[in-house]
Amino acid sequence: MNRSSLILVFIHATVCLYSTSLADDHKTLSYEAAVQRTEATPGFRNLKYIGLAFHNYHDLFRRFPPAVILGPDGKTPHSWRVELLPLIQQDQLKKLGIKDFHNRKNYNAAIAALGYDINKNWDSEENQAALQSIPDLYRHPSDEANSVHSGFYAIVGEGTAFDPAVIAQYKKYPEPWLMETAQIVESQSREPWTKPIDIWYSSDSVVPRLGGFTPGGFLTLSCVGAVHFIEDTVSPEAMRGYLTKDVSDAVSIPGIPVRFD
Repeated sequence: MNRSSLILVFIHATVCLYSTSLADDHKTLSYEAAVQRTEATPGFRNLKYIGLAFHNYHDLFRRFPPAVILGPDGKTPHSWRVELLPLIQQDQLKKLGIKDFHNRKNYNAAIAALGYDINKNWDSEENQAALQSIPDLYRHPSDEANSVHSGFYAIVGEGTAFDPAVIAQYKKYPEPWLMETAQIVESQSREPWTKPIDIWYSSDSVVPRLGGFTPGGFLTLSCVGAVHFIEDTVSPEAMRGYLTKDVSDAVSIPGIPVRFD
C-alpha cells in the first residue's frame, strides 16, 4: 500500500474527537459518537477527499500548492481549487486517455484537458464553461444544486498553512504543525470556485467567521488530512492557535492534534 493510500485510511480512521458544552457542564463525546457526528455533517466527504488530493499533490511536487498559482506566463493567477483538478478528476482524465501527468508540463496539459485555461483569467470567456462545471467536491452538499460557489476555502496569511512567503512542505510524516494547523475550512463565502480568492487571516485582526452551513459549528481540514468539527463556542484564542503553524501556540480544542489510536 502506498503512502497516499495510507493517508486515505488515516483520514477515515482519525476523525477529530471534540467536546460539547452545555452551560457549565462539559461532556466529552466518545470516539464513536464523535465519528458519527462528524461523518454525518454535510461536507465531511468533500474535505476528506480534498485532503487526499493535497497529499497526492505533495507526493508529485514535494510541496503543498500555494493558495494562488501563477500560470506559465508568470502573471496569470489561478486558484488551488483549479490546481488540484487532475488529482480530483482522475477518472475523467482516464476517459480522455490521459494517464501520465507526473511532471509540470503534463500536469498543466491535464488541467487544460479538463477545460480550464491557466493562461487566461478565471473570469475570461475561455474559462466560463469551466466555471459552470464545478466539481462536486467543491460545491457544499448543503448548497443549491446549480451553485458554482465554492464551499471550501484556504486560510491565507503570515504564519498560516498558506503563508504566501513560505513554501509549505514536510520532510517527514507527520510533523507537529501538520496536526495542529488548519488547511481548509468550510465557509458560506459565496465565491465562484475558480476565483483565486480565499480567507485572509492576520494575528492583528479578528478571527474570521467561518461555517454557515451547519448550525452550531463548521468543518475544517487539518494539514495532516484529518477532518475536524469545530464548535462555534471554541474561543478566539484557541482558533488563533489552530489557524497558524506555530506549534508553541496553545490549541485548546479537544481532538487537536488528532490521536493516532
